[in-house]
Amino acid sequence: MRQLSTRFSVSNDVGFYPIAIGSVLHVVCDMEWTIEKTTLFIEDYHNSPELWNNKIAAYKDNRLKNDKLKQIATKYECTVIEVKNKIKNLRSAFHRERKKLQSKKSGSSPLTKGKWFAFELLSFLLDVDKHRRTTSTASDNGEESAVSFFCTKI
Repeated sequence: MRQLSTRFSVSNDVGFYPIAIGSVLHVVCDMEWTIEKTTLFIEDYHNSPELWNNKIAAYKDNRLKNDKLKQIATKYECTVIEVKNKIKNLRSAFHRERKKLQSKKSGSSPLTKGKWFAFELLSFLLDVDKHRRTTSTASDNGEESAVSFFCTKI
């Protein structure tokens, strides 16, 4: 066992190692996310609506969400930080894939299904992610106002 500080030690044979994020030292595990493991992870995430469904009251209960994150972290033998990062990365990849599908030019064959293996598994996120229209005001020199759409959680 290697001593990292007076309050923190880590065993190298478990596959955990320390990283510094800013001035905070975190312990992460050296884990391979296979397609099978990621698929199971997504199913667990889907079965935990307090983590993703902002339309339910439990979504605002931080203690409940932290307990669920700890439970998932224990199941996958990693840290809560890694679970949060995995969720963030999966959601980002899902939205990137969806944006690709939406930006297909007219005249080409319409794709309704993403090529990424987890696209359909994460399609439950479409129910809680809404498009919000934003506008910017015209500048003093008479430029037209810009209108854009972006995806956000409401």
